[in-house]
Amino acid sequence: MANLTDWANAVAGRYIDVDSWEGNQCWDLSQHWLTTCNGGTLWTQPSRFPGMAAGSWEVATQNTANTTDLLRHVTAHPGTERGLPGDIVIWAYGSPSYPISHTAVLLEDRGPILRTLSQNSSPARPDLRGYSDKSSGPTIHQDLTRAGILGFLRPRTTITGQSTGFETIQEDDMTPEQEAKLDNILGYLAKGGPSVSAGEGSPLSVFGRVIDMQTALTSTLPQLMAMTKDVQLALTNSLPQLMAKPGTAVDVSGLAKALAGQLEARDLAALASQLQVTVRDGSK
Repeated sequence: MANLTDWANAVAGRYIDVDSWEGNQCWDLSQHWLTTCNGGTLWTQPSRFPGMAAGSWEVATQNTANTTDLLRHVTAHPGTERGLPGDIVIWAYGSPSYPISHTAVLLEDRGPILRTLSQNSSPARPDLRGYSDKSSGPTIHQDLTRAGILGFLRPRTTITGQSTGFETIQEDDMTPEQEAKLDNILGYLAKGGPSVSAGEGSPLSVFGRVIDMQTALTSTLPQLMAMTKDVQLALTNSLPQLMAKPGTAVDVSGLAKALAGQLEARDLAALASQLQVTVRDGSK
């Protein structure tokens, strides 16, 4: 039995290298997952593509010296089928997006888009531990095209959990809309907003109404988590409060202190230390 959520939380944002060969390749991440599932080896040879992801598909679907061993640990399913969480996705050698093939761990099959945990498929992060100039980006939650996949290798084990967490490292910067939303939230908090009453359980009015802090903050949380390690830690610790149900008091002081230096809202921490925001439905 393997818990996909626990594993995803452990590897996201990290460089994974299981064989100390050619840096942090996409294969290393899929092999790490298969080892977690049942200890199997994701063989890439004998095949036409030794050392490449496409080689694993050939070993799984053709009669090679390692086919029997690989099929003891996975079952092969064509790309025309719907993938399941925990499947190891294999892209073909020569595919438009991945000319030398690629592999990633499936989190959710969204039809033409596959939500995955993927390594060596995003910009390099030399600032992260384990970085190698022989590969590019670390493990991230990443939406990849279905086009060009050969199929899914499904580990022979019971897979639990549902890894749909926030991205630890973003592929792209915030959109203008997201930046504007964040500026509005922090700007009005820093200035006190049109109507602010200090004290526990006090309402915060923005644009003449009670804002839903849950929706506003969680919609920008993935982008905030990518700023720095310190801010990321603060946001992670604040997540249970940010996800509070309507009607629950949310203490924003910890979040404010972490963000104050990064977002130039210098008076935000002082304000928030004396303020709690009540999240509630604006219709009430």
